Amino acid sequence: IGLYRPAAQRHFSVEVEREIIQLVSVRDARILGDGIGYVQVTEFSDHTAEQFDRALELLLRQGAQRLIIDLRDNPGGLLEAAVEVVEPFFRKGELVVSTRGRKPSDREEFRAQAEGEPLKLPVAVLINAGSASAAEIVTGALKDTGRALVVGERSFGKGSVQSLFQLENGEGMRLTTAHYFTPGGATIHERGIAPHVEVVMTSEEDSRLARQRSRPDIRDSREFEARFGFQPVVDRQLDVAVAMLQAGQVF
Repeated sequence: IGLYRPAAQRHFSVEVEREIIQLVSVRDARILGDGIGYVQVTEFSDHTAEQFDRALELLLRQGAQRLIIDLRDNPGGLLEAAVEVVEPFFRKGELVVSTRGRKPSDREEFRAQAEGEPLKLPVAVLINAGSASAAEIVTGALKDTGRALVVGERSFGKGSVQSLFQLENGEGMRLTTAHYFTPGGATIHERGIAPHVEVVMTSEEDSRLARQRSRPDIRDSREFEARFGFQPVVDRQLDVAVAMLQAGQVF
């Protein structure tokens, strides 16, 4: 395939090979300094909980005493994956999220199933308007139970449960049958999760930060600018989360 890279103003060719790509939804797990671990979750799929547990274990081995979970621009995914991701912070049997339909009998509860004592390290969660669905379930569970400080912007507000009904001739209809509710009883749908500390970014900052988060492998600012045509911007939401965790340690 012939490609052209505008930033470098050069043409080049690459050879591609078809194969099954296993997406990594948990990435950029690292220590920011001062014992603060950082992990980015980009979606909630079949392997997200397993990947998150490995990242969490790695950060704890590296001396993490506080944790930042970045859910910005995470569109969601599987409900089961969201429940499994928060389980390390919950006792077995604690409510993580519930769904409610038109009738009281439609209520369904999803509770933590992990054995053992939960982690008690201070946690901050980063969200923005692109955080939706399963990302909001995780945020709402940690916020309502007092297990995390939420920093950023109000999330998207997608908290509906859709059921698939078979129709004639092999057709189907997807119908909203219930809504998600946080452990405190707040609905997520069309309301979203409000942060404890609001840090609003401009649309340009959001766009550039999304690009920066997608390429955690490029740490050198000159290389980044040469590749993407702009200098990395300051992540004010992350900086505030770090400052709040540091302040909490002091007090």
